[in-house]
This record gives sequence, structure tokens and C-alpha cells, in this order.
Amino acid sequence: MIMFWLLALHVMLCKSETKYPAHQCGMKMMNYMFEYKYSQAGDLIIGGIFTVNSEVYIDHSKYDGYPTTMCIEVHPRHHKHLLAFKLAIKDLNKMNDILPNVTLGYHLYDSCASINKAIKDVLQILSGHTRTAPNYSCMERQDVMGFIGDHGSDTTVHIARLLRMYGYTQISYGARDSLLSDRREFPNLFRMVPDDDMQCVVIVKLLKRMRWNWVGIITFDDEYGERELQQLSRILANHGVCIEFKILVSRENVDEIPVSLQKSTAEVIILAGSATRICYEFLRNTRPYHIDKTFILFDSWAQEEGHQYYSNCNLVFKSVYFPIPGLLEYLYRTNPFSHQPDDPLRDDILITYYKCYSRDKLKNYFIAPLLHGTNVASGKTEGCAIKMQ
Repeated sequence: MIMFWLLALHVMLCKSETKYPAHQCGMKMMNYMFEYKYSQAGDLIIGGIFTVNSEVYIDHSKYDGYPTTMCIEVHPRHHKHLLAFKLAIKDLNKMNDILPNVTLGYHLYDSCASINKAIKDVLQILSGHTRTAPNYSCMERQDVMGFIGDHGSDTTVHIARLLRMYGYTQISYGARDSLLSDRREFPNLFRMVPDDDMQCVVIVKLLKRMRWNWVGIITFDDEYGERELQQLSRILANHGVCIEFKILVSRENVDEIPVSLQKSTAEVIILAGSATRICYEFLRNTRPYHIDKTFILFDSWAQEEGHQYYSNCNLVFKSVYFPIPGLLEYLYRTNPFSHQPDDPLRDDILITYYKCYSRDKLKNYFIAPLLHGTNVASGKTEGCAIKMQ
């Protein structure tokens, strides 16, 4: 297992000579063109891994002699999760009755929905911000008390396996994989959402109620998608619901139109797994073959906003959200058009959704052409309008 992590993280053992006398070995991991991290000092530190960007992209044009690795597809709604955490820490530090004479701080990173980057970020938090070294902290005090994150199941599972070795408590705010319910494998992991078992049971009840016993399933081809597909298939079979087709969407087949979908007679399609950009691209490419069918969406899809364009009827399972006092006002004060020099994601949102110009010329050079096909014009700021939801 340790060797797997070393290979996955592109680890290279260091030489015995090191400027850090306290340890003899460090880790050299993949560098990203734009790093998204937030820090605040405190007596107690909370580590945070949040998915805000949804993909890691590698540009092989070799800028400055090396392939360029960067996070893309920033999502404003996921950015709000990070802002809500920062607001919570700010409010808690004002409440002397909860933590008298103690202040909370944090080290937050954007995992970009990447397992490799999520593990890299956790090790960075544990080691300190200067150099990554397993089982060693370069910080003055070992102040990290626990971790928040991640949102996706795949990254959460791998983070939990790493943190288990160190005994850190972890709270996920979005991972629903039923695998995480195994208390023997994940004794220190807690979740703020129910697992997929409950969603599968509810979907079966809906299908039985509507007398739909002939369905198809589409999911993303990753570990979480495969596990959810197996789980859902087993529960549907136990309740007499037949599955006409199962489609696992990946980069390799995103442009293909499966014969099973072309000839499908099922009127209901269940969208499971993670709602990735690749899945949406697949739905766009195959739209004529499912536009008149009924989609049933897991909660992971309900959090996105693009599914309504690919079917005339969507039945969505969505978590109940309770309002957080002061959050809406805080979001308006920290919207992308406010001057927040300490928010590295601000420019990415403006470039991605409003085609605005960034002061960072490298972002204009790399991110804008990748998303919009051309460079964002220098100084372009007119026509930008924020819509908070």
C-alpha cells in the first residue's frame, strides 16, 4: 500500500544530504502551475481538503521546458463550501464561551477532484508548507487537530486511508460511498451526509411506485462509479427491476454512442456516480437518444446545474440544506467582483464564467484558451455580472 502511494504521487527519494537536519528523507511530488491554498494562524489548526476545481489538466506543450499541470473547471457552488468553512472559523473565534483563550486556524487546499493532489495536499498540511516529509512536521508545533474534506468519495476514501495511519479525525461534507461506512477500515471518518444505501432504497421505492421495471444506468468510470453501479444493480435485481444497459463513461469512450443506448427501449435512465465534465460531454453527444426519457439523478448529480438540458424530465434526489446565519451576506461580500487579494480562486471564477482579465498573465495564457479557445483580452472587465445563488 505504501509503495502504491509512492508511485501514484510521483515520489522520488531524496539524497541523504539535506538542509533539514531533523530528517534524512523528503518527498518530491508533482508541482502545479497554480496552487490554491488558504492559511490562517491559530492555537489549533484544522486541515481542509475542498474540491473547488473539478479536473487536473496536463499541458504537454512543455512551458519552460516541462509539461504544465494545472487545475481547471472551477465551480462557484463548490467555492461556497470553502467560504462557508472560513466563515465558521471566523465566527467560532469570536465565541469565547466555546473556546476560551483558544483560537482556531486552518490550512486549506483545493484537491481539484484528484486523488493524487488530495494526498499531496494532506501530506503538505502534515509536514508544513515548506517541504513534504512523511512522518515529520516542519512546523514549530504539531497543531493539526483534524481534517475537513473531501466532497467527492474517491478522494475522501484515499485521504481516510492515509489519515488512519496517523490517527487524525476526518469529517467529509459530501462523500456518500457506502464503503466509508466500514468502521473497521475507517474508524476516524465521519460524514455530514447519508451514504448511498439510503438513496438506492429510495430509488427502488420510486420505481416500484411508478411501476418502472425496465431501466438503464449511466455512471462515471472510476472506483466510486463502479462500486455504486454494483450496489445499485444488486438492489434493483433483488426487487425485480431489470437493467437494460449499464454504461461506464470515461475519456476513452466519451465520443462514442453505445449501441445499447441507440436501441434502448427503457424509458427511465438512472444517473449515478460522480457528475463529471466528461459525463456531461457524453450526455451532450448522445442527447438525441435520451432527450425524451426520464432521468433519475443521485444527489451527487443534483448539486450540478447542467442535467436539465439533456432530458425533458428529471427526478432529482437532493439533500435538505439548512440556512447558515450570516452566510448569504458573507458570500455577497466575498463575491468574485469584490477585492479579495487573499483568494487565489477569484481570478479563476472570473476567467471561467465571465471571461474577465486576470492580473496573472499566466492564467490568461493557460486557463483562458483552454476554456474559451482564445486568450482573454487584456483589461477586459466590462459586462461582468455576478449572480449569487
